[in-house]
Amino acid sequence: MPAVVVRILAVVFVLTVTVTAQSADEKAIRARLSAYAQASEKGWTERARFYSDDADLWMSTTGTLAEGKPAMEKQLNQPLPPGVTFTLDVDRVSVLSPEIATVDARYRVTVGDQKIAGYVFYVVVKRQGEWWIRSVRVMQATPPPQ
Repeated sequence: MPAVVVRILAVVFVLTVTVTAQSADEKAIRARLSAYAQASEKGWTERARFYSDDADLWMSTTGTLAEGKPAMEKQLNQPLPPGVTFTLDVDRVSVLSPEIATVDARYRVTVGDQKIAGYVFYVVVKRQGEWWIRSVRVMQATPPPQ
């Protein structure tokens, strides 16, 4: 077999393995964020367990900020008001390296008759084979002018 064909086959194999690994990572990231959303909706008081030990910033949908894991734990481990619903729709997962990815998503929160919707940007990191949330940036959607 000519050397050129062997090289082409090697490149195709490497690209196939890379795409498959990214697809597996994307699936794992989506599953992790889905579990986080479900935990939020169930009112779990241990939502901080989805964040990496070096998590830097969490922002609530109402604008509350917590910097660093200890401050995040304090905020995230508080009970949610009764009747809260939280929906997260992941639009895009971009795997930047084997250990870092970004996620663009849309969220909807209902508390009583108050409805909040917007966009959220996550930075997630892979540690010891699992994906963890490291940073969250929330943007509320504003209705278009009438």
